[in-house]
Order: sequence, then C-alpha cells, then structure tokens
Amino acid sequence: MMLFSDRPKTNLSELYNMEKEVKALVNALEKGSAIVLILGLRRLGKTSLLRSVLNSLGKPSLIFDLRSFEGLKHIPGVRLATLLEEGLNAFISKQEGFLKVLKKIKGVEVIGLRVSVAAGKSRNLLPELLEKVNDWAREKGEKVVMAFDEAQLLSGSRIDFSTLLAHAYDYLDYLQFVLTGSEAGLLYDFLKMEDPESPLYGRYVEEIHLNRLNAERSIEFLRLGFKEAGLEVKQEDLENAVEKLDGIIGWLSYYGLVSVSMGEAGEKALEATINKASKIAELEISRLLKKLNSDKYITILKALSTSPLQWAEVKNVLIAKHGVAYDRNVSNLLSKLVKTGLVEKENGLYKIADPIYRYALRRMR
Repeated sequence: MMLFSDRPKTNLSELYNMEKEVKALVNALEKGSAIVLILGLRRLGKTSLLRSVLNSLGKPSLIFDLRSFEGLKHIPGVRLATLLEEGLNAFISKQEGFLKVLKKIKGVEVIGLRVSVAAGKSRNLLPELLEKVNDWAREKGEKVVMAFDEAQLLSGSRIDFSTLLAHAYDYLDYLQFVLTGSEAGLLYDFLKMEDPESPLYGRYVEEIHLNRLNAERSIEFLRLGFKEAGLEVKQEDLENAVEKLDGIIGWLSYYGLVSVSMGEAGEKALEATINKASKIAELEISRLLKKLNSDKYITILKALSTSPLQWAEVKNVLIAKHGVAYDRNVSNLLSKLVKTGLVEKENGLYKIADPIYRYALRRMR
C-alpha cells in the first residue's frame, strides 16, 4: 500500500478514512440500487472509491472515464467513439464472452479480441448497448455496473442521458449506474433531476458525498505516508501543510510525493508543491472558463481569490470592472460557479472552494 500516489487507488486497503463511504457504496450496489451518485470536490477520492469498491465486489462493470472531455462544449463523434472503445475493450478483457454480443450491435466492429466504434454511430450507440448488456447480464444472472466518471461532462454529447437513465431505471433490471461528479450542480442540471418534466424526476437516487479531511485526519494521513516512505518530518511542517492545503487528500498526497522526491518536508517542499499544483489548477480553470465563455466569471473568481465576498460585494466588483451588473445576472453567475464546484457559499459569503485554485487564480492574468 502506498498512501502517497498520483493515481487513483484500486484496492480498498489503499483508501484512507473512507470506511463510511465504502460501506455506503457497497450497500447501495448489493441491495440493487439503480442509480448512485458519488459527489465531491476534485481530488477527494471519488474515482478511487469507485474503482476500489468495484474491484472488491468483483462485479462486472463498464467504466467510462469522461475527464478527457473537460473544456469541451461539444463532444465530436470521434471522441465519443474513443470513449466507448476504451470502456468496452477494458470490459471484454475480463468478460470475453461479451464479444459475441457486441458483434450484433450496429456501429461496433470486432477485431480479434478488441472492438472499434464507428464515429458516425457513436451518439446513437448507447441505447442499444444498454439493452444488450442488460440481456447478457440477465443470462448470467448477475447485475452489471455502468459507471460514468465525471458524468456531467457528457452534457456536450447531445445524448439525452436523463431519458436513457429513466428507461434503464424502469425496464433494464440488470443494470446499475454509478455516476461521479465534482461539479455536482452541473450534474444535477444535466440529469434534470429536479425538473418536474424530466423523465428522471421522482426516481430514487442514492447519493454519497465525499468531504475534506479534518485537520487531525490530515496530519495523520501525512504522518502515515511519510513513515511509509521512510522520511522523518516535523510536526510544525505537517501543520503548515494542512493549513495551506485544507484537507483535500489529493493535494496532501501530492505534497507527500514532492517532499519525498526532495528528501525533506519543510517550507521549500510545500512551496514547490503549491507552485506545481497551481499550474495544474490553472489549466483546469482555463478549460472550465473556456466552456463558460464569459469574462465576468474570471472577474468574480479573481476577486474571490483575494478574500471571501458577500453577494453585494461581488456585484460591486462586476460594476467596477464591467460598468454594469444586473441583480439577476449576478445571481446567475454566482449560481453557475457554485454548481461547478469552484465556489462555495458559507454563512452568506462566497469563496473559492479549493486553496490551490485560490493560489492559481492569483497568478492568472
């Protein structure tokens, strides 16, 4: 087991402080829940939780990693085809018997022990694929998990996903869906779960929320990781890192990796971590801003990177920069940023949710 890692965990023994979330996901899958959402900020371990639990249960599962679609308003058919190919090829590497099923699906070509998906057919493939997987699972007498990592990114695919899920919920009894989302509000919007006219409205959905580690758990995580790596650390260095990284386990792990590579966990290692991590965060913010397509978002984000602000203060910032800011527009902008997970509202104040994003925004022009 290595606590400090830059890759998602795949084994329950590698997870830290997730006993409650593991139990919730295992219970949901074992009792046959049709739809499960795993929600939380980036780098809290959603993918690690998903993959580790699926591996531990040994359930047949198709996993689609949508993170490559970040920043795309519209997903080209060829990119969607690649996504489907990757998920299907990983599945048939463990379930070779499924190959004969794929041969019957239009737009899928079987080449040896691998499949190829026609780009022009990719948008219309999912309905038939779900039906075929369900039939195959019924014959085996075992449910299949369909997992979509960062599912809200499918919004650019022009696939009516909420209708697909509603149909599967009602008729495809041998399928279970697990959807992760770091942009929880956008995921709710994409699925239209709160829209009375949506086919998913009123369906029961299990939700599992991942949170930051508290200070005590964060220090324990770092201490265990450094012990595992054979690096001695000072208590004050651990406390300083936890204060700056705010219990986000992905950044704590990144700090651990940087410290181990430098051979020390002091101020230099923390500074190097923040600099390197901020560059990663800058790229992620830029992709999201490109998708949001309004310079008013960066105005708000840069202001919030300096200090938390009340709604009226955000309005004043927009007026100072852009000359005018209507109340409804201010509310819509802030609502959108909260839905993306970049901003959170606490005690009437809006603030940047991730400390590394805060540092990154201060550096951005």
